[in-house]
Amino acid sequence: MNKVMEIVFSILATAFDMVITMMFFKSCMKKRNSLISNFLFCSIFVGAFAVDMVLSQFGAAGMFYAIKSLIIYMLLSLMYDTKWLTRIFTAVSFLVFQMLSEVISYFIVVSTIHNSTDKSMQSYSIMLSKLIIFIITVIVMLIMKKNSDTIRFKDYMCFIVTPLISMATIIAISFEFDTGEPSATIGTCLASAGLMIINLIVYYLLENIIEVSSIREQQHQMEQQFMFQEKKYEQTSASFKSIYGVIHDTNKHFLYLRECIRNGSYDEADHYIGTAIDHLDRSYKRVVTGYLPVDALVSNAMNIAANSNVDFKTNINIDKDEITIERYDICVALGNLLDNALEACKKVANPDDRYINISIITKDGDIIIHIQNSAEYMITGNLETNKTDKLRHGHGIKNVIAIAEKYGGVFNIERNESCCEATLFLPL
Repeated sequence: MNKVMEIVFSILATAFDMVITMMFFKSCMKKRNSLISNFLFCSIFVGAFAVDMVLSQFGAAGMFYAIKSLIIYMLLSLMYDTKWLTRIFTAVSFLVFQMLSEVISYFIVVSTIHNSTDKSMQSYSIMLSKLIIFIITVIVMLIMKKNSDTIRFKDYMCFIVTPLISMATIIAISFEFDTGEPSATIGTCLASAGLMIINLIVYYLLENIIEVSSIREQQHQMEQQFMFQEKKYEQTSASFKSIYGVIHDTNKHFLYLRECIRNGSYDEADHYIGTAIDHLDRSYKRVVTGYLPVDALVSNAMNIAANSNVDFKTNINIDKDEITIERYDICVALGNLLDNALEACKKVANPDDRYINISIITKDGDIIIHIQNSAEYMITGNLETNKTDKLRHGHGIKNVIAIAEKYGGVFNIERNESCCEATLFLPL
């Protein structure tokens, strides 16, 4: 291989190193310093690897290579907002993976290339090592994203299979076409470089597809949240309208009571006041803990339960000053649990068998929500909705589970043919 080709492959190898390092750092350290612009970020990487390419001419292996690479990786890690332990771990682990990929590449070259000791084989070995470190980087990235709902099995397969097929193709080309001639060696190196570029393009496309899927998932979750809020606003509005009706008629009540007092009809006045109080109780059940999310949602559920002939019992003992959980999350969790309980009760054929028992307590730095309700049918354990519109429904329980995971709590639901019990435990 002539000098020009060696320089070209050195530049390509350095460019691949730079891209793969950016991928690895992004997977491990994630958050980049917001003060660094995209142009400056890329310029620093280009400058660092240009220096790396120059220094490599003075010593490409051994302790010099390790120290030089580690210093460069540590300096590049300063562009990310993360802990020092994470920076050190990322830099050292990437250096170890690089060395491992070079060892594997050398073993493949020795095993498959006839003239593996030839100096011209170094370019082929370097290109192959870049593909191997790329595979390792992709595996690390997938491990870091293993809890992401946007990464599906097919995405894993595309990420892993594409570079593996590329490496197998390079090895097959070396078996079939390598004759020890310089032209054959150059052809093998070009094939390696081309496949490496293809893998980077595939990675870029898959990353964008996953990002789009993530955005769609977030939009869908926001739609669900807006629907939930709209539903709660409608329920609250109904309660306010009911209360407004009582307030609107208050003047008439006072006029009638004044006439009763003037006429000495005290028994009639007492009976009328009792009727008015009963009507007020039916208009708005009085749950007053001082914590608005619980007061509003439980009171509204009591109104709905009364209209559906559901026996609704409460045991609420909370200290509002202890609750540090976001009110929105409490509303989502409690609202969904109450909605599910009410829907299950409405499907019970016999009104006498409909009941909801709710207990909400704060104790020892925790808040516990326990709801037991009647249910007439056996529900499968997959937590899926049985409503026909599955796009707009079926996320209630999943949202409760997500909130439990967010705060390090526990959510448990037990269902059978006659009742359902849901318990949400959230540390404060």
